[in-house]
This record gives sequence, C-alpha cells and structure tokens, in this order.
Amino acid sequence: MPKRARGPVVAGLGVVTAGVVLAAGCTGSGEADGQGPDASKSPGFRANPVQQVTSKDGRVREDFNGDGYNDLAVTSSTRGDSGAAVVVVYGSARGLDPRTRQTLRPDRLRARHSVEGIGAPLTVGDLDGDGVTDLVVQAGWKHDAGIALWGARGKRLSETRASTVHSGRRAVAGDFDGDGHRDLLVSGRFEVTWHRGPFSRDGTPTKKRRIPLRDSEDGVGDFAVGDIDGDGTDDVVARQDFEEVDGNATLLMGGGNGPTQRKWKGPRTGSPVIGDFDGDGHGDLAYRPLEDSLEGDPLGDPGAVRVIYGDRRGLSGRTATVTQNSPGIPGSGQKGDWFGGSLAVGDVDGDGRDDLAVGVPGRTVAGVDRAGATVLLRGSARGLTSAGARTFALGRPGAKGQPEARALFGGAVRLLDLDDDQRAELVNSAPGADDGAGAVWVFPHRAGHPDQGRALVLRPGRSVPRPKAFGLGLQEGSGSPVLDLRQD
Repeated sequence: MPKRARGPVVAGLGVVTAGVVLAAGCTGSGEADGQGPDASKSPGFRANPVQQVTSKDGRVREDFNGDGYNDLAVTSSTRGDSGAAVVVVYGSARGLDPRTRQTLRPDRLRARHSVEGIGAPLTVGDLDGDGVTDLVVQAGWKHDAGIALWGARGKRLSETRASTVHSGRRAVAGDFDGDGHRDLLVSGRFEVTWHRGPFSRDGTPTKKRRIPLRDSEDGVGDFAVGDIDGDGTDDVVARQDFEEVDGNATLLMGGGNGPTQRKWKGPRTGSPVIGDFDGDGHGDLAYRPLEDSLEGDPLGDPGAVRVIYGDRRGLSGRTATVTQNSPGIPGSGQKGDWFGGSLAVGDVDGDGRDDLAVGVPGRTVAGVDRAGATVLLRGSARGLTSAGARTFALGRPGAKGQPEARALFGGAVRLLDLDDDQRAELVNSAPGADDGAGAVWVFPHRAGHPDQGRALVLRPGRSVPRPKAFGLGLQEGSGSPVLDLRQD
C-alpha cells in the first residue's frame, strides 16, 4: 500500500544528550539557535538528493531542507499565550542533529494575516511540487489561518518564505485525487474544503471545492489520512465536533475527482490514525473510543485502543480492541491512565507492517502520580497485536530522567524514521515535565528496538520565552485535551 503523510502536526529546546547540555539561543529569519552549522553542512547532507518527497517504502517525507532525511517540528505554547513558537530539528544519517535546531517566531512571519502566535495543528507536505516538504503552521488567534513555510533544498525553513494557504481551524495534507500532487483538506463549519495541489508560492491552490458534510454537528476536530481501499488515493476519517462535544466520525474516500463523503456513521473517535497493521495493502483505522460526549473523562478513563480494518471496499466490519489488560502488555489499566490519549503509526522493525505507539499520559509510574508512559504495539500478519508489547517510561532501567508528577509522558507521540534506515524512531513528549514547561524524548534504535538509554532529550531553552507544554503537539498530530490530566 502506498504510505502517505498522515493528518495534522505539533513543539523549543536546550538539548540534553549523553549528559551534555547544548546551549540554545534566540533565533530569527530561519537562523539557527546559537552558532549551529547550516543544514547543508550537517552530517549526511546529500548534494543531489532524490527529487520525490518519499522514502524508499513510499511514505511521504517530512524533509524541509531536501537532504533526504526526515526532520522534526515541535510546537510550544507560552504562559499567558503571548505568542507560541515552532521549533525544528533537522535529521541526518545519525538521526536528529541538535546543532541544526531552529526556532520559528510569529513576529517574523510575512503573511496576509496579522499573527499573534503559531503552533499546532501542524501539517506537512510538498504543496508546491518542487520535491521539498513544506510546513503549514496554524496561526491565531484573531484569524484562523494556515501559513505555509516553504521548504528549499539546502536551506532551513524561513519565516520570510511564507504564504497563507487556507483560512480554516485545521487542515490535513494528502493526494486525494491520485494525480501525484499534495492537496489540503481544510475544516470549516458543517463542511470541508478541498484545496487541490500543486499550490503557487503565493498560497493559491490549483482549484477549490466545498464538500458539505452530512449529519455534521459543526466542524472537524481531528483528521486521519491514509489509503484505506488500496486504490492509490488518500482517504480521510474526520472526527466531527461541536465546541467540546465530540460527534461521530465521518469517512471521505479519495478518487479521480477528489474526496467524496461515504455514507458511514462512524464511532466517536479520539486521536484517530490510519496505518496498515496487517500488511495487506489497506489502511486500518486506530482510535481511542470516546464513550462519553466530552472527550471521554480524562480523570476517570482507563482508556483503550480500537482498530477497524480496511479492505478494498473501505472500512470493514473486522475490529479489535486493545487495553492495558490485554495479554503481553506489562501492568494493568487503572482509572485515569488514558491509554490511547495519543497515537502514532510507523514501521519500527522494518517488516513492512505498521506498528502503533500508544500514549498513556495518566499512568502512575514508580508511585509517581500521572508521570505517564508509552506502550509500543506491533503489527503482524493478523493485525495489531499486544504480544511482545514494550513500555517506555522515565525511571525505568537505563532511561534518561526520573518520573515527575503530572509530567504526562506520552502526551504526544510520533513514529518517524529520522536517519533513513527504514525503521521509525519513537518520539515522545511529556508536556507537563519541568513544572509544565514540557520536554521531548527521541529514542534511537538499538538491536531493532527504540533504546531508552540513548535518548535525545529536547527542552524549550532560551529561544522560547515562558514556555508551556512544549511538545504537546508533534508533527501530524493535532494535540488533545491531555493537559486536563494535570488538573485535580
């Protein structure tokens, strides 16, 4: 199955690696924090990279400087919401290179709208068709707008290379008509709008088409993107919502004429993602079931993950449910764990099947309340399995860092191949760490598995003033009300 970029994205940082703290200074106009080298001089930079923004397995890259390696974008709020920021760290043959860290600031953006802050949800894709991935940041708060920072070969992203590409609350990138160009699907009230790519550098799409949503409660809270029926075009599961109330998911299937809504009354979904867990060439939907109308109950929900498997007709009747009490998962579920509070798909072991990272931000670790954890579930020929599940948490043997009360480790997760070895690394945020400032852990591979002992730890640093919830959203994730877990 062609594996494509999946839904929305997410956040500043002094970097801790091997016990050494790398200082982080202020940035502007795409300059690196501190005196780090240009991305074109980072380890593993390729002078003649491939022209397509895809990896060898077909998965769309998140490569903003065209060197052939995925990069990581992270958003950070600020206390008082006085201007959030986006931090980018660029990939290399040795994984993320902290010397290339960069902070993108809202006050330097050149766009049609006045911008008070930028942040999640983030969206990635080669919108202009130049072979380099572009980053769309959500601007607020007086105007809903998506602003594209245009990628360029051998250069960092720059606030001065920016254009407004949509005016919705959130958007997702995908190839919804199979023409090989990335499009945007943008949420609105009772509808979505298809912006067909490629886009011009002033942010204009090839064309637009409004798609009214049947049985719509209001707007779209989350998107999940992937090729469900295996026809080579991207499909979308959209979680509808009204203010804080979650509605049922709706299904839009891609095709030669673009996306169309399928008659399907889906479940109430939290953190929806699409991946091919059984390797049959059809995307499968994974989500956290919301049994209550208000995002579940963060303080009382033990959590679960449900999978609806895809086939050539779309989403099938074949389903499965995994909880912390499933065989193979260490420990047991408790009230308030929020198993499935964040989800991410990627192939960790290189077997051609997607695996699933499951955030458990409310979990008690070593007696520390709401320290949080992440569970890695494997894909198999029979689908997603809890057998051989691995748990990642601070305070475990070899892990960097100790559990902290209400750190919410697992509040946002990603599986992203950062060194082009065809195996995804685990990226895990703890938005409540360091007394609410937040931090992100990147676990590289060792013996085919993410290694807690070799983690790269990213923190906000001086370039993000008064940071709050750094890492709450990571690329292709719109975030969640996980910070409610910090409340009593």
